[in-house]
Amino acid sequence: MSRTLIISQERPIGQLAADDPRAAELLFHKGIDPARHGRTTLAEACLHARLDPAEVVQEIEAATAGPRPAGDDMQDWTLDRLVNHIVRTHHAYVRERVPILVNFLERLSDRHGREHPELYAMAILFKSVSADLLIHLDTEEQVIFPYIKDLALAARSKSCVLPGPFGTIRQPILALLSDHERESERLNRITELTCGYALPPDADGTYVGTFQLLKEFAEDLQWHVHLEANILFPRAMEMERLAAPWHPLDDSIDELR
Repeated sequence: MSRTLIISQERPIGQLAADDPRAAELLFHKGIDPARHGRTTLAEACLHARLDPAEVVQEIEAATAGPRPAGDDMQDWTLDRLVNHIVRTHHAYVRERVPILVNFLERLSDRHGREHPELYAMAILFKSVSADLLIHLDTEEQVIFPYIKDLALAARSKSCVLPGPFGTIRQPILALLSDHERESERLNRITELTCGYALPPDADGTYVGTFQLLKEFAEDLQWHVHLEANILFPRAMEMERLAAPWHPLDDSIDELR
């Protein structure tokens, strides 16, 4: 289904990013984070980033003017397809890169920590990120995602879904979003410690490779969080309201947007 992107300074950046991945990419490039601050309006986000909102609107209009590639609108994907994409693409990436980065940061600290003591703090921070993030992925895959797939099946078969062990999905989703916020803050702290992954004059191959992997890891997590916070979770909550006759009518999804 073709979707018209409504571009306005008063639209929440999470909605803009969810409606067109090209808008999401431009916002991320501008330092505007719809993954963590999706309910913030474009005008407010631009003010915080010291950008002219009118110019950003024009840039989004230009970036999204052409025809979209077929099949790239994840708002039209079934929830089980979106879950599978997140697990196979982003969860797999995290599990692959975490041990590599932990090892690289330890080597980097051993080799250059005396001259660059911030490397010790980075290694400790990333170990905390990785340990909590892996638990987070397991929780999603073992508890939340199977229930979301049940919701997708119920929607297709026009049947009802039984309550999960957590009642409605709203509370576990809010807990997962809190996890996202914590891990994003830690990765942002690593970005600050590296002055935006700037390499020092004495950087060797290990330095270059580690910083490049860290930057890629942070960018992938940003996109991963965006898909869940702005597309998957709001749609799952809305679908639960339709497929669950036991669902309380006042269980709002507004907190996710």
